[in-house]
Amino acid sequence: MWKLLGKLLLMGAARRWAKRPTAAVETAALVLVLNEHRLGHGPKRDMLWGLVQIPEVAPEYGAWVGCLRNVLAAQGLRSLPPGFDPDGLELTRYLLYGGMLAAGKPAEAMRAVAATAAKVTGSLAWRAEYPFLGEGELQELRDVAWWVGPDPDGTLWLHLHLARAVGRCVAGQGRDVGRAVVSALEYGTRVLMCRPPAELAEAASADGESDDGSGGDGGGGGGGARFVVPSPSVAAGATAAAGRAGGRGGCRRGSGGGGGGGGTAELGRVDDRIRVVIVGTGSNVRQALRLFPCFREFTRLVQRHYPGRLRAMYLVDMPRGLRMGLGAILNLLSQETRQKVKLCKAEDLPDCIATALAAQEAAIQQMQQQQEQQNPRGWGRSSQASRGGGGVLPADADPDADDAAAEADSLGSGAYGAGGGGLPAADASGAGGRLLLALTSLWVAAMAALQPAPAPPLAGGGPGLRRMGPVVAAAQQLLELRLWLLRVLPAVLMAAMACLTYKSLLARP
Repeated sequence: MWKLLGKLLLMGAARRWAKRPTAAVETAALVLVLNEHRLGHGPKRDMLWGLVQIPEVAPEYGAWVGCLRNVLAAQGLRSLPPGFDPDGLELTRYLLYGGMLAAGKPAEAMRAVAATAAKVTGSLAWRAEYPFLGEGELQELRDVAWWVGPDPDGTLWLHLHLARAVGRCVAGQGRDVGRAVVSALEYGTRVLMCRPPAELAEAASADGESDDGSGGDGGGGGGGARFVVPSPSVAAGATAAAGRAGGRGGCRRGSGGGGGGGGTAELGRVDDRIRVVIVGTGSNVRQALRLFPCFREFTRLVQRHYPGRLRAMYLVDMPRGLRMGLGAILNLLSQETRQKVKLCKAEDLPDCIATALAAQEAAIQQMQQQQEQQNPRGWGRSSQASRGGGGVLPADADPDADDAAAEADSLGSGAYGAGGGGLPAADASGAGGRLLLALTSLWVAAMAALQPAPAPPLAGGGPGLRRMGPVVAAAQQLLELRLWLLRVLPAVLMAAMACLTYKSLLARP
């Protein structure tokens, strides 16, 4: 611990006088040393760092997977449901990320197998109860969650638009937004990854030719990345085929060749991990804070029911205040997942993904313009949910009124979560806003009642204006209090986030 603190102090002093690239290199070297000391050398480090993939190490754990199947059979689960294990490696993912990598003795490995069996049965119960969206519902929410890819490395990219998600939550569609994200993730991991890259590219090209790019579904992304349209009907066919094969399809078997962390397209398969892009264009800190409960529960859900699927997460074009508090967001994730989160701009993404993102934005704006032309009167309120922060308001819309309504209400009548296992409701923001408004009104009335002497008569005013003097004075004091809070609260918030980040840094080794 003392050596670590000494290195941190030396690095802090070096950052003050050395150049920025030098400090970045020293920071990366220190993190590398600490991770090697914590993980050591071997499959655990390679798996957590993304140097190897599940198909490449699956043959080494075949005996333990067989033991896991025997434990599940003893519990009454002799065969997996259709669609749960389309590539025959899902149990291996659960096993490796359920404690097998950290097991050093046979007894610890057996405990990891028992814990993994409990996680598998829990995930199966969750999948049986979760209300996944259908094809039409996913198409309606394609402006919030959509797939792009595969890229030249054979990786699929899941895009989530923050501002549009908040807009739909305010409009009362928060439950559908959470279900759309989970349904898109289920479709991508169970169906899209089982297809060869060439088939995905052909399907995307066919969708682009049939749709003309008006809805954001087609059109080439450039450089090998294309839009992939979720189609649950195809997913149903794939899951039925997997069920006929006994839940152990042969989509992607582990190859002996060392494909490493990328280049899986050369091996004729899609990477079994995904990259997630959270687009913050047009959003603000208030909107991001509203999605904190959803973000926290979604990350827990992914870590519990989709182990080993996240390759990297990019927070693109986030508001400045949220960028400063990135440490608080990282504290919501697990220790290994924190290292996969990257904060960047849209131009920092690969060229093919950045081009596809720009094409998606242009297609959505074109669709909104067409809706405005078809229904110029009723378009404003109906399209505001899909617009989020990136569209154009009609002439009769009042953005201030919309912001006030969004500030006072909760995340909409459709709270996060549905059925048994969705994302939880988030009604605290609306209750807190109403409570703050009531306290403010009570404070103004109390200040007006406790005013000892009437204010001097205003210019050209009569008795009525003289009676309004205490109210005006109370309003001025309220304005001064508001300005003071605007100066103090951000500083307190940044100090709290810095404290949490410091604690997480101390806990990482």
